[in-house]
Amino acid sequence: MNLNWEKVLHMIKHALDHRQPFSIVRIGDGENIVMAQRSVWRMSSVLKEPWAIRANRGQKGVRLPNLTLRDQMIRSIKMADIVGVLPPGDRRTYAPRRLKRPLTNKIFQYYKLKPRYTCDAVVNRFLAGRKEFWDVLRGRRVLIITRHAERLKRSLQRDPYRMNVVGTIAFSNNKQMGSALKKAYAMKDKFDIALISCGVNTVVLAPEIARLTGKVAMDFGKGHHVVFRKKTIKGSTKFSDQKINNAAENNLMMLTSQYIPGKVSVVVLNHNSLKSTKECIESIQQHSPINTQLVLVDNGSTDGTAEYIQTIPGSTVIKNEVTKERCEAMNQGVIAASGEYIVLLNENTVVKKNWLHGMLWWLRADPTIGIVGVRKNAADGSHKVEIIPYETMQEMDDFSAYLSEIYNRQGHHADALRDLCIMFHHDLALQIGSFEERYDLLHG
Repeated sequence: MNLNWEKVLHMIKHALDHRQPFSIVRIGDGENIVMAQRSVWRMSSVLKEPWAIRANRGQKGVRLPNLTLRDQMIRSIKMADIVGVLPPGDRRTYAPRRLKRPLTNKIFQYYKLKPRYTCDAVVNRFLAGRKEFWDVLRGRRVLIITRHAERLKRSLQRDPYRMNVVGTIAFSNNKQMGSALKKAYAMKDKFDIALISCGVNTVVLAPEIARLTGKVAMDFGKGHHVVFRKKTIKGSTKFSDQKINNAAENNLMMLTSQYIPGKVSVVVLNHNSLKSTKECIESIQQHSPINTQLVLVDNGSTDGTAEYIQTIPGSTVIKNEVTKERCEAMNQGVIAASGEYIVLLNENTVVKKNWLHGMLWWLRADPTIGIVGVRKNAADGSHKVEIIPYETMQEMDDFSAYLSEIYNRQGHHADALRDLCIMFHHDLALQIGSFEERYDLLHG
């Protein structure tokens, strides 16, 4: 049975409340490579992988060959209560597709691994960014096991987390496995949950710690990066309808696990700009495909814009009672997006025929591209349109068609893109996190 993040959190809480042993492990490309040793792959093939090369340079907490770790991981997966696996076609983690779910399937079939419960392998990052997760941990005794143990401890003891961290175990490589287990066992009466970020070694540590101590042990993975950035979801946004409220509650997990393939979500943020917002929305409605979601975020307007956008049929509306920072408000729109592709569009923009086609083509043609922008007159550098020969909307239509023809499938790398009109795959939000709310977006 595959679980969403809410059910995973419910099982964690149940184990904590009833003081039961419970463990979560996660399988990614590194874990797959370790388990592939002399099973589904020859050792020579394993050692040629860039991940294995970095591991043998001391960068992954383990050196290969290591058949002992392989066998320990297989046993531990059988012991774990929940096993996180990447969904088919995952694009959120920086690894070749062949090292992700396809290889996991081969390994599970080879070793006859059939976990009773599975979940998304990046559940750790989602939970680390969820207020609900930290609410469950509040008042519990937390043990931290990671290379960055003291730093993570300090971060979790401060706002907004205020966790009761009772101990840390520094762990940097596989040779420390035995000593880490002994230290955890010695502390079994002092902690309730262990957050473990030890790379591939975590697959062994989490179930063993749960078994030895009778406590909850969670593969926290790169969740500590979320903590260091203080990306906890505040949950303070007021939504205009229940449907969007539900989307906000499911947050980034909903964004990644329930997006609609091929669909484009257009996020328009506005503030006291009724005239330009109307023109923008009308142009989107006229020139966009049917499977386009329109996400309208009103950022505390007082000129009637908020009332106007609530009359747009089929749109997703988010209404802020007070004006938020631009990045914070834009993040609200991204979270509410249900499409595979997300467009951020300024409200003072008018789009024309086939406006989405070029951006979609680039994202689909080259999976290494993160964000695609458009040429425009309000820009710096080589993507600026220097000469603007039109004065009327009809002349603008003609000029837009002309530019689309001469620049068809032509593009270049840019150091920065303004959010006047940019497109990215929804998984990018998970890969790099949401917009940093301490800074402003380049817009206009």
